[in-house]
Amino acid sequence: MRWDIGTNAFYTVGEIVTTQDGTGNINLRLYDTWYKYQVTYDGVLYLSTEPVKESSTSRTLEISFAGEDPYNNFDNVQYSLTWNNQTNITLFTYNDPTGAVQTGCLKIFEMTGYGNTLVHSECVESTGTTLSHNINDSGTYIVRAIFRLGSEYDNVEKIVDEIVVNGVAERFAVIGKFGQVISLLFTGTMAMIGIASGSIYLGLFLIIASLITEMKIGWLNISTSILYGFISIAILIGLGLKRK
Repeated sequence: MRWDIGTNAFYTVGEIVTTQDGTGNINLRLYDTWYKYQVTYDGVLYLSTEPVKESSTSRTLEISFAGEDPYNNFDNVQYSLTWNNQTNITLFTYNDPTGAVQTGCLKIFEMTGYGNTLVHSECVESTGTTLSHNINDSGTYIVRAIFRLGSEYDNVEKIVDEIVVNGVAERFAVIGKFGQVISLLFTGTMAMIGIASGSIYLGLFLIIASLITEMKIGWLNISTSILYGFISIAILIGLGLKRK
């Protein structure tokens, strides 16, 4: 649109339908008149510029079709996720002054040798609340704080915070160091039985069996992954001896 001095208004002097790469051509006067540009797409006005006098043979007009990133709404939420190792209570508190967050969730997973198992899930439809849960000191847990936006944001979810709670099973805590001594004696005895029998295979089997027994009873606190490692090493040793 070009400014008309007589009417003191802008009127349309040309229209460009751009090519696929967003370019187009039109004849304009340089230096001596004012122009304004408007960019429309599918009947929607995306841009209207301020008046300018052209002094160059090219001009770039940028528009964006992308909507606002819904994940930006999570940046405005005030929240806190804590765990008290004295009371074993985890606390999730949040408040969204903008009202974009419609639901807050507290989810707790127990970490085992077979994967993560969901043991607690609580969701509240509110822009601000407090959620809590008492976690047993037995085992290791992942505590997650999750926000969910409203339907106008396609119910987008995000894990905004996560803590890992490392606990010791009650049977391990009670037996303590005494259990470690018993485990050492028990495993050593099994190894000596294997040596006395003259069979390395029997000795390896008895050692692995003793470790499993000690873990199940509560004498020795070892993870399943470490136990699997011992078993794998024993199998490799056995295969190596067999080849020799």
